[in-house]
Amino acid sequence: MLNIVIISRYSSDLERIISSYLERKNIEFSLYTYQSCLALLNKKDFFDIVYMDIHFLKKTVLFPYILVFTNTISILRTFSMIERPNSVQEVEQQLILSLKKLKEDKKRSYLKFKENKAAIYIHPREIIYFEYSNRKIRIVTNIKVYNVYCSLKKLQATLENYSFAMPHKAFLVNLYEIRKISFEGIFLSNGDIIPIAKRNVVKFKVLYKQFRQNYMNSIAI
Repeated sequence: MLNIVIISRYSSDLERIISSYLERKNIEFSLYTYQSCLALLNKKDFFDIVYMDIHFLKKTVLFPYILVFTNTISILRTFSMIERPNSVQEVEQQLILSLKKLKEDKKRSYLKFKENKAAIYIHPREIIYFEYSNRKIRIVTNIKVYNVYCSLKKLQATLENYSFAMPHKAFLVNLYEIRKISFEGIFLSNGDIIPIAKRNVVKFKVLYKQFRQNYMNSIAI
């Protein structure tokens, strides 16, 4: 599923062009439109491609551009710019380039595991959390739960740059999937609640707050 967000006060043309192209190519997608860049933080969804009016980022810059971002794991970076009014050819060309870039990045980022002697490949962004239990690791994703043999400590080191953190010695969680943190535990996007060690509550809240701030800063020009 391709997730796209348009943050603009004038999104109708862009939405129409993008939707038309993806439907013609039989690409499954969800497209969201907002009028504030805070949606990137408040909604907490993981967007693959973000179109954003430049004046949302710098109010002193009033050029009629749309910024196109491609999102790879935890880094949101500027990819290209589209000038208004939106031409079908230019928007489609930039969309093609963005999809190509996403595909290349995903190929480099898959994690390999073995479940029942069969190799499985999972992209980090699909993972909600890992849980160590009975000498196995449960990998909880948006669509399936896997049980594999590996080291949680090694996974933590591997995923250090992918916005995963350990609130508890038996859990490694994707920070993007967190909805709430309290002394009761960590509330996740799929409805699960995982424990947080009491001694880690304050420290983990600070870490998560910094993650949210860095995420917003990463979209600044």
